[in-house]
Amino acid sequence: MRQFTLLVAVALLATTILANDTNRIYGEPTKAVDALPSSYVTSPTAWFSVDKDKTLSWFNVSEDLSATNIVWQSTALPKGTPDAAATNAIWNAISKVTSNWGNYAPDGSTNPEPDYMVYLNKPALVVGSGIHFETSGAYSVMVTEGAVAFANNGQDGSIRWGLNNTDYISIVQGGSVIVGAKANSINMDASAEVVTIQYPYQGGDFPILYFSPILSVDFSVVESPTWVDLGNGFAVVSVSTTNTESGFFKATTSVQTSATFDANVPIKASKGLITDDPLDPIIFDSTIIIEQNGKKYRIPAQLVEE
Repeated sequence: MRQFTLLVAVALLATTILANDTNRIYGEPTKAVDALPSSYVTSPTAWFSVDKDKTLSWFNVSEDLSATNIVWQSTALPKGTPDAAATNAIWNAISKVTSNWGNYAPDGSTNPEPDYMVYLNKPALVVGSGIHFETSGAYSVMVTEGAVAFANNGQDGSIRWGLNNTDYISIVQGGSVIVGAKANSINMDASAEVVTIQYPYQGGDFPILYFSPILSVDFSVVESPTWVDLGNGFAVVSVSTTNTESGFFKATTSVQTSATFDANVPIKASKGLITDDPLDPIIFDSTIIIEQNGKKYRIPAQLVEE
């Protein structure tokens, strides 16, 4: 019974060591990583022993069966830490799985054609350069990384897709940019039913705060939040959560103009443009030249057959 108990305890110890190190580096283990404990613990080429000095040793035979490796010993390293040099196979297997992140979809399922496509099976894709979410209680806020001070410089924020710096299409957020909250600054006071968040601030109008109960719903402006200038380059905003149970916050520098679509390359609308009838788009196949006030103008048009 003692021997059986010892083996179970050792197996759990080894599995915990591998799982903890895997989670520490990569968060959620993949199937390939999950298989590693069985290779190093329950495999016929792996075993544990206790010598007369009560030293617990963990052995593993190399893949070519040419050498026996000591993976770990209870007295070999401080605090019983596994020898990284002896567990290179683990790290190599993990790196191969995680470096090719395109082999998997966001939900962990396998991408059937990783050499051809990046497979995204979530309903939305958020590209947040330098921005991430932080959470307190059931509420989250967009946070920036690094020292970013709030200042409305009048420039537009945009996201671009293109072949180079001159040939691209973009969506431009006219007159406002996202202001990330200070890291670790969101705090949910459940007893007072108030969320407080700190934002970079250097005078002028306070940022415009937005809220959404879930990210699949559009953000809306928070009416009459309470702002206080802390005088140290930050301002704190307080929002009541009386009528909500959870949600997400973000802020922008201002509310000026709506977002626009900007094409820095010629647009070829082969299927036409929809106006009032989605089943009858206007397909520009002609150019009309008109003259007015001594100047000529070209206007795209569609030839209508009589």
